[in-house]
Amino acid sequence: MAVLNRLRSTFPLSGVVRAGKLTKELLRRCSANEVLVISHRDLDESAATQLMDVRPAAIINTEPSISGAYPVKGALQLLQAGIPLLETSANDFEKFLEGEEAIIESQAIRSGGYVIPCSVVTLERCSRVYERAVGQMDKLLLGFIANTLTYAEIEIAEVVRAHECPPLNVTIANRPVVVVSRGNGALNDLLVIAEFIRERKPVLIGVDGGADILRKAGFSPDLIVGDMDSVSDAALRGGAELVVHAYGSGNAPGLDRLVRLGLYAQAMRTPGTSEDMALLLAYGAEAELIVTVGMHTHMVEYLEKGRCGMGSTLLVRMLLGGRLVDAKGLSKLFKPKRREAICELPFP
Repeated sequence: MAVLNRLRSTFPLSGVVRAGKLTKELLRRCSANEVLVISHRDLDESAATQLMDVRPAAIINTEPSISGAYPVKGALQLLQAGIPLLETSANDFEKFLEGEEAIIESQAIRSGGYVIPCSVVTLERCSRVYERAVGQMDKLLLGFIANTLTYAEIEIAEVVRAHECPPLNVTIANRPVVVVSRGNGALNDLLVIAEFIRERKPVLIGVDGGADILRKAGFSPDLIVGDMDSVSDAALRGGAELVVHAYGSGNAPGLDRLVRLGLYAQAMRTPGTSEDMALLLAYGAEAELIVTVGMHTHMVEYLEKGRCGMGSTLLVRMLLGGRLVDAKGLSKLFKPKRREAICELPFP
């Protein structure tokens, strides 16, 4: 109750509304001190970290930030960083009009002529729901493993055939490759291996928003691959070679955006995630070593992505074998030097 009273004492708050049902798309166009309206059930750590970096006045979620379906830490992160987090009904999303001012009180939000009921998300409530979800992990894990093995059996033939990569301008054969995705802790892990990158000069592949993480660390991606839905326009226009992820049906949703930007790209048809595709591309192009940063590797991370198994990822990692080195979590063991933690390139 004390924390709730302390939160209420910060109200009223106000700011310009910036709204988006896809958090990763919203992150490309929001600014500090705005009121961000999202529709993100079970807010994951990676999204929360990026939202924190924006420094919003407040975040309004029209979905449960932590439902208890599985242990997810995004809401906890935001609250621990002191960012006000509120929730409204899913039906209220359309009432938040882009560019309108929102005045936030502890029980209601006034914006665009509407008075929208809301609730303040507290650290106590999130912690309680999180602990309850942790207690269900064994049951969750059994289902996740069963789904992983089922999908792996279905996708074996596709994965084995899928590493026929398109012809590329950048030379990968017999060179090390660093593949960066936008998973939690990716920037810090990337900074830990900055010396390796400077000395060995590997091919740098950004998986969607991983390209922006490379830029933020002071590096320029040689290739950008994936659905092209979480990467900035600036990164796409930065001169990297572009390869769009085409799924089993042949559909490549990322092409539409690139066409609108007037950019050329090739497509690579693979099963699984865009991260899987990036690894298969590097493997098919005969990379000497494949170092991954920010990749999704465990059950909770896959559940956060809306995936109930990781069959294709299991198969791809088996295929790559000893050529694969995962740098995930290295920053928990080794801290990057202070000078490496400073961005050398502007980050839009």
